[in-house]
Amino acid sequence: FDAAAVAALNATGDRVRARLKDAIAGADIEAVVTGYGSLMQLHLTAPPVTRPEAALAADLRFVKLMHLALANRDVFSSTRQLYVVATVMGAAEMDHFAAAFAESLAVVARARRAASAVL
Repeated sequence: FDAAAVAALNATGDRVRARLKDAIAGADIEAVVTGYGSLMQLHLTAPPVTRPEAALAADLRFVKLMHLALANRDVFSSTRQLYVVATVMGAAEMDHFAAAFAESLAVVARARRAASAVL
């Protein structure tokens, strides 16, 4: 595992994070993906998230829903929605993750709108 492998892994993470940001932009939901290189974190709150306090504004019901929606699409993430690109993941895995993320985010967006309508 040399410097070139680290650079390639981080570049993959940067590309995936850009795809997740595109999914957020198309989902009509307040959310942001933060991270660096192969590490990413979804925050279901209004951007920007620059301090821990901002991340705490998320409604945990929707964070849990995102976790379950991804699991239903064969993506197993941490419950807090931290994502890590691993060296064994290729283009097919990244495509699957990005698609599952967009679909799951749409589920969360619908649930959030429904909850807002009730309140």
